[in-house]
Amino acid sequence: MLLIFWISICEGVGGSKRKINNSSTEYCEKTETVDDISEQPPLKKHKKNDDFFEEIRKKVHYKLDDSKIESAQKFLDIAINKNILIKDSFYKLSGFIDEEVFVDFFSNAGVFFRFLPETVKNTGMITGMLGNRKKYIKDFAKRTHEELEFLAKEDALSSFSSMNNGKGLPKEEDVKKVKGWEVWKVGDAFSMELFRAFSSMNHGKGLPKEEDVKKVKGW
Repeated sequence: MLLIFWISICEGVGGSKRKINNSSTEYCEKTETVDDISEQPPLKKHKKNDDFFEEIRKKVHYKLDDSKIESAQKFLDIAINKNILIKDSFYKLSGFIDEEVFVDFFSNAGVFFRFLPETVKNTGMITGMLGNRKKYIKDFAKRTHEELEFLAKEDALSSFSSMNNGKGLPKEEDVKKVKGWEVWKVGDAFSMELFRAFSSMNHGKGLPKEEDVKKVKGW
């Protein structure tokens, strides 16, 4: 049973009377019961997401058949479940998705966001990297689910996405190669602090070359 309490100034209302701080003002304390908390309406998450299909239809220039709707709905379900805000930039990006890759794009977007950490609260990471460029959108749609899961779980993903802002989604093999460079080590361990510092300097410039990192580190 869920007890809902409220307090009101007493003037003939049933309940036990009490005085506030020994003053003459009295109030009544009353209780009401609700039989089943499950009957209460669920909290809405990001009202903006409610217009998802309406916004998508505004941007694409082809009909959304059943397969497209099913793929997009699965992505939407994941976004709602993880309380991820679908930003206006994502709807704008959808206008650059060619019809032949629509299903694969949303299928991959669902996988990618499913495995992202809870700290990711909106779609800005993916739209930032893809930058409304059809070649990057098509490349994203062609990635395997295994690669997308690996990238989404990468603890330095935010740094990679910063460097690749407008440059497309980095490839798994490139991420492993870059992180494996000795130049990132402090002692015998990879230094996330050093990597993040460099990624901030390299924002939007793509993945670096090892010799360039060595030069900067030597300043």
